[in-house]
Amino acid sequence: MNDKSAHTRSNFGKRGTDNADFPKALVQFENVSLKYNNSIAEKNRNLALDRVSLRLERGGFYFLTGPSGAGKSTLLKLMYLALRPSQGDIEMFGVNVGKADRDELPSLRRRIGVVFQDFRLLPHLSVFDNLALPFRVRDKAPADYIDDVEELLNWVGLGKRMDALPETLSGGEQQRVAIARAVVGKPDLLIADEPTGNVDPQMGARLIRLFVELNKLGTTIVIATHDHEMVARSGAPVLRLEHGKLTQISAPHRAANSRH
Repeated sequence: MNDKSAHTRSNFGKRGTDNADFPKALVQFENVSLKYNNSIAEKNRNLALDRVSLRLERGGFYFLTGPSGAGKSTLLKLMYLALRPSQGDIEMFGVNVGKADRDELPSLRRRIGVVFQDFRLLPHLSVFDNLALPFRVRDKAPADYIDDVEELLNWVGLGKRMDALPETLSGGEQQRVAIARAVVGKPDLLIADEPTGNVDPQMGARLIRLFVELNKLGTTIVIATHDHEMVARSGAPVLRLEHGKLTQISAPHRAANSRH
């Protein structure tokens, strides 16, 4: 890593670590259920999540596991505020989402970075422009973000591919761009949906090391995965879903103490 990328990494997570009044629990679910179909006749069978309660501590590193259809993606969508629950309470950064005004939600979402399973890179934009887009939407001057974007791409090892289009990148390279884009706003919480699912084990281990670096700098990490070996090696706490129910949750633990 060069000095510039190290400088950028030192700034990750500062929003959370510099605020002494920041609540210890970033995320709290209390008896949260979500039903996609409101049919009374099939009430129980349509619960994607069933009375889930959890508490994610500031600075923690968590794996979310469970079989396909268990509700992992639904839980993540609630966590990054793409859905609202059918019942129960969700608190994000000390704010009750259900009672929050609509104009509060954008500021909450800006504190959350998301790495999607299908990357969701804009195909007509270069790697650099995919990362720069959030700044341009907010009418930021190029001088305000060029250095940050370049340093982030150096950090993920793609400093020489800034001008490339996503379709010219390998799956692992696209995933690294997606990670860089998710953290370009220095989020307090980073959520990743199966980030190692489409890459080989060597690249998967490299991606996890990126998440560990971010966690050491104060970012709370939640990773949904089917990779049980990786979870077992990490020693990090596990949230396990089965049939929409949370069946396991370990004690808080920092990935900095894990074996990756």
